Amino acid sequence: TVFDNNQPQLSQPLNATASALAPANPQNYLLYLDYAFNVQSVAGYGQASYKLNDQFKISGNLRYNFDQKWGTETSRYIDFNSAIIDGFSPFFGAATPSLDITSVLTCATGTSGTAADPNACNDGPLAPGVKSKGVLLPSGYMQRQLGIDSSATTGGGEIEWTPTPDIFTYARYGRGYESPSFNAGQNIAFPAVKPEYLNAYEIGYKENFGKNLLLDVAAFYYDYEGLQVPLSIDNGGVTQALFVNVPKSISEGIEVEAYWTPIRDLMVTASYSFDHTAIQTGCSGSIVAGALVAAQNSLCVEDTNDPAAVEPGANPFAGQTTTVKLQSVKGNPLPDAPQNKLAIAVAYTWHFDPGDLVLSGDFAFRDRQDGTLFNRFYDDAPSWSDLSFRATWKGPHDKYEITGFIKNALDALQYTVATQGAGLAGSATAVTPLLTNAVNSYDLNPPRTFGVEMRYKFF
Repeated sequence: TVFDNNQPQLSQPLNATASALAPANPQNYLLYLDYAFNVQSVAGYGQASYKLNDQFKISGNLRYNFDQKWGTETSRYIDFNSAIIDGFSPFFGAATPSLDITSVLTCATGTSGTAADPNACNDGPLAPGVKSKGVLLPSGYMQRQLGIDSSATTGGGEIEWTPTPDIFTYARYGRGYESPSFNAGQNIAFPAVKPEYLNAYEIGYKENFGKNLLLDVAAFYYDYEGLQVPLSIDNGGVTQALFVNVPKSISEGIEVEAYWTPIRDLMVTASYSFDHTAIQTGCSGSIVAGALVAAQNSLCVEDTNDPAAVEPGANPFAGQTTTVKLQSVKGNPLPDAPQNKLAIAVAYTWHFDPGDLVLSGDFAFRDRQDGTLFNRFYDDAPSWSDLSFRATWKGPHDKYEITGFIKNALDALQYTVATQGAGLAGSATAVTPLLTNAVNSYDLNPPRTFGVEMRYKFF
């Protein structure tokens, strides 16, 4: 919800054509998006294992899910931007009105207009997941009923081999399922998000080297069908966040963990992961009057930071002459999936008559991470590292603990995610020449932080 109590014009907007008064807006909303949903799930699960001998064991599992989601979404959109102000202020001055554009930015049936039926949002068939056509209430809010039922049978199997008491190996397959969802609250076209499926393949090896070292290695291949990922869209000049399905994508790599105790009271742990991800679905379709009509099961998306698709790395579908150009993201990494991650921790314990003192240090590294499907410089969070320390005094019988800590000891910039860019060519904040004054926006972890914690057990 977005409101502005400093703009009295918002309390009584005009309708979208500025030909009459719209319903009053006493809360001074610029944007109101709300939904209330019910979720009901029923599941059955079974697992069986059989030990062939001392070395081999097989197991399998089966799961059935039935999910129901239903509810109501309500939205209202009020326009009061520079274009409105510039257009009306010469005539109305300080009384420049706002416009209620709810009827323009919503799609009552959920089926967007086409060349054959440009008014499908009002007279077309109900889109999947839309239970009733949206109604513009007397209060000015658009309201619509949504609902969807889904079911899936999933499961997996595993074979284990233990050739010696110190060695354990396995091969595993599992099929996962994420139920359908909704881009609810916005009353937009095609609000339902299809279910997501995962075929997961994994092999692993674990070995104890004496009593001091444990090594754990795993390799995996994840095959996603309909992966649900976030995406920003432009709905009539309003940027909105929603989820879309990526028809085909993969994640493949290795994970290594080691636990080492070279001497008594000294513990060293280390982990490393390599994860290569890729979108495998491209953009295909046909050009009609300069606009791309995307083919079914293809993935053609708009980058709201670069709608004209002119930034370095943009990959627009050829032949488009529209202002907004849809792009292919095939081959790009998945969002929020850094390729390399490393963590090392060292801890040593001193034992005294009154208690124990534990000193520890932790180092972590995370590779660059893409924040969207587009793999652009303004969506990429750079790699970063962290060094932290802790000193813990443990009282007798673990009755109390006092810990002093310092996090991010080197006061490094730690980029959790890149949120967007500004001043980008092809966007509303474009500057000339290209890329001049272009900036990146990041979310960051806290800077160097230190403090003291205390824990006491009363029982």
